[in-house]
Amino acid sequence: MIMPTPAQIDAIVQAVIAELGRRGATQEAPVFAGRLFGLLQAEAVGTDEREVRIAAGTVITPMAQDLLKRRKITLKYVSISEIKGKETGEWAFVIDGRTSGKAEALRRALLDAWAELSTTDAIPWLIARPGRGALLLTHEASVASWRANRVEGVRAASAVDTDAVARAVRQLGVNLLIVEPAGLSIPFVRSMAETFRRGGAPSEPGGLR
Repeated sequence: MIMPTPAQIDAIVQAVIAELGRRGATQEAPVFAGRLFGLLQAEAVGTDEREVRIAAGTVITPMAQDLLKRRKITLKYVSISEIKGKETGEWAFVIDGRTSGKAEALRRALLDAWAELSTTDAIPWLIARPGRGALLLTHEASVASWRANRVEGVRAASAVDTDAVARAVRQLGVNLLIVEPAGLSIPFVRSMAETFRRGGAPSEPGGLR
């Protein structure tokens, strides 16, 4: 067997590095669509990332900016339409349990941009076509999440604020967001729903399996 020369080995290494660089350049930088990007969110950015995209309107704290700068990570503000691109997805909501005054108010707040489904129709609708996302409002998020995740194709997560929603979108590609509205204001729940939709059509992140 003919052994390669040091010069040939160096050429092979350089070619591999160049190819990895080209592949890395084609990957989209992570997107944060929550209302506040703080130090905790900055620390969660992967060490191999070179850019973080922030939805327009998101507030970034000075400490988060300083950490990104020290790690030589570029911060870029992007519009909601740019984040979504052409894949805006299909969206629906479900109100599980007894109807209350708050539930009716939430229904009215969501119906302008979301379809309403029954609890029995939600999962079949969700997995029937890629790019669909559903918001489930329930009194018991943990049980609902456990049940939903037993169905193939469902990536359910419960959340209590917009930051948790943004992480679930970014890291899980969540397509079923489960929220317990008790104790939350209607504008706050709407903000969580909007953060869910900002990620565009839900899709499973690469390497999740």
